[in-house]
Amino acid sequence: MTEILRARRGIPKFARKVLAGAPVRIVAFGTSLTLHSHCGQRLGARYLDPLVPMAASATRNARIELIAQGLEGFPSWWAAHRVRSDVLPHAPDLVLLEFAHNDTYVPAIPAAMHAIVDKIREALPTSEIAIIILAPQGSAARGPSETMLAHERVAEYYGLPSFDLATFAERLVADGRTTWAQLTFDGIHHTELATQLLGEPFARAFVELLRVSAQNAVERAPVAPARSPIARADRASMRQFVGGDRKWTVGPPSPQMLKSRTIAAFVDEIATANEAGASFSFAFRGMHVQVWALSLGGALDVAVDGAPAQRLDVPASARPYWGLVSLATDMPDALHAVEIAVAQLPIVLGDLFFVGELEPAAVR
Repeated sequence: MTEILRARRGIPKFARKVLAGAPVRIVAFGTSLTLHSHCGQRLGARYLDPLVPMAASATRNARIELIAQGLEGFPSWWAAHRVRSDVLPHAPDLVLLEFAHNDTYVPAIPAAMHAIVDKIREALPTSEIAIIILAPQGSAARGPSETMLAHERVAEYYGLPSFDLATFAERLVADGRTTWAQLTFDGIHHTELATQLLGEPFARAFVELLRVSAQNAVERAPVAPARSPIARADRASMRQFVGGDRKWTVGPPSPQMLKSRTIAAFVDEIATANEAGASFSFAFRGMHVQVWALSLGGALDVAVDGAPAQRLDVPASARPYWGLVSLATDMPDALHAVEIAVAQLPIVLGDLFFVGELEPAAVR
């Protein structure tokens, strides 16, 4: 399976545990192609379906667990803000990273992917990581795209294994074994046919990686962290700032709101302002902070470090969507005080995404 797999340093710790029959846990952290379903609709993860059964059969280890943590509409830049909440609590033995499909802005990829890898390695030094490369239709038809190459360079830097399913999918189409209309039901998300055509070859390549890793299981010093500028990326629920304030209503998204495909990736809980003048504030040590807002219109007044407040309009849309509002960006990496007040209704906010650390006194 060399056409899919580049083993590099392999995953020796994981391979040894699997082959010894020990329980192991894999977290697949990626886009909607790694998300099993949304509102009852099967979206992706077809390529993951054969992984556990085939690996368990090949290694005679029935104690392999797979947790799919897909993020709809997310590139690696925003995924870096969710490592602490979506990956680390599961304490995986292996993390599979799949974000090339959504990474359309190539210059942001190195900082984002290095941040993800470094955050996992710092918190879980015994965990190992591999990169999976999927891509939109046509992206790899004439060779690896710049996005794919950027992910491969990160894999090369750390010696991480990578699985190039993007080039493999294009080869299947070029050879007449399938079409993109058969492989996807909407041009993006995989059909059941992908379980066989992509998932089974991927699972065989994974088993091969286990074999190669076990044979060449030489302990090597870890590669030094790349010191990504967004290594401190994180997020926080709005309940932390406005919970208990009668001027705000905080709770899970409504069933109607959940129909927005990307909502689960952008919000933990929804904070709806009940009146103009509703406010919150926090102390923040870092460089920038943004908030997800629903495009219903309205406006926020934002004051940073005691400076006069700046008016930020939230755009209105006939078909509401979640978008970013930058509260404070490109600041010196220092302690800052941020105060936000609702200037005009309606205002519906999701999580804060930031690079830095919230101070313990990050309350109203």
